[in-house]
Amino acid sequence: MEPNKLLMQTNHTKLLTGKDIVHIGSSMNRIFDPIPLGKRIRNIHLQ
Repeated sequence: MEPNKLLMQTNHTKLLTGKDIVHIGSSMNRIFDPIPLGKRIRNIHLQ
C-alpha cells in the first residue's frame, strides 16, 4: 500500500510541474512572440 501512495504522490507532483512549465512557456511566448501559438500552428498547416 505504501509504495503505491508514494508513486501516486510522485506522479501528481510531476503532473503539476509539467503544467507549470507549460504555463510559463506559453506566458513567455505571449511576451516575446506577437503571433499567438494557435495562429502559428494554423499558418504552418496552411503552408
